[in-house]
Amino acid sequence: AWGAAATKNQEKFIAKEREKIQKDIHHATGVRWDFVDSTTQGGTSTTGNTVRKLLFDEKNREFFTKNISNVHDRSVAEAYGHHLALILQVVSSGQQVNVELFREECMELYVLLLTELDWVSITPTLHKLLAHTPELIEMNEGYGLKNLSEEGIEANNKKLRQTRISMSRKINQKSNLIDCLNRLWIGSDPEVAFERARGRPKCRQCQEIGHTKRVCPKRETSGIGEDEELMEF
Repeated sequence: AWGAAATKNQEKFIAKEREKIQKDIHHATGVRWDFVDSTTQGGTSTTGNTVRKLLFDEKNREFFTKNISNVHDRSVAEAYGHHLALILQVVSSGQQVNVELFREECMELYVLLLTELDWVSITPTLHKLLAHTPELIEMNEGYGLKNLSEEGIEANNKKLRQTRISMSRKINQKSNLIDCLNRLWIGSDPEVAFERARGRPKCRQCQEIGHTKRVCPKRETSGIGEDEELMEF
């Protein structure tokens, strides 16, 4: 009984602190972090665009690192966020990239993880990003990967989950997968995709479909920064 009561108290404490952190993040950055998705598509508000808005903006990154009391740890966290944001921006671009500078940037972050953050586990995805992305960009004639990245495939997982739950037969696994594949095949038709895109918002800042100017990850970015040194215009 005591253990159950302690667990309930812990859950209340975690929920209260989580709500406080969400309010602090929203007040400081304008980002709704880890709220229930209001688009009725399932999941949370923590999407790729949300993470990019937090990571790509130096002021937003500073909000998360400024409260680290240890000066050395804070500088390491700032360096990690800076390098990662820079690398992801180059990878997701479609511009010409200075491959050698980009390779040095990836190696610098990898060394930082191995020496200063040796307690961090290098996941296969992070290893591919830092160790092999320069090779892929080089094979792509020196251009950023943009549409060749995994983001599009990962973004489809939510739609696939909805289809399996609500729009496919449940009599057996074969029928379920056939219905999913048929719907995904129809949805990939250019005419169907065009009609679907007409109902989605279009950003006036970057001209991309799926979000508005207010939440655009490229908003309020101006001037020549280090990321532009890696790109050859």
